[in-house]
Amino acid sequence: MSIHPQNIPDIPVETVQVARAAFPKGNIYLQIRDTLGSIYEDEAFVELFSQRGQPAESPWRHRAEIPANSEIEPGKPYQF
Repeated sequence: MSIHPQNIPDIPVETVQVARAAFPKGNIYLQIRDTLGSIYEDEAFVELFSQRGQPAESPWRHRAEIPANSEIEPGKPYQF
């Protein structure tokens, strides 16, 4: 598998407004993308992939797949 680095797209403005209105005091789920976004850039993973082959899914996309009904506590690692 190969990887073709892609930028992480911005969150649409309307989505941000709705999320902030729904959670005016903040929410751990709203912080996940902001906090982990800079860690999960494709460029950090390029050396782990072949230069040839079928393109792989961007690694940053997989961290967004945390089940919505899971419980996440600040300061504790997520358990799958």
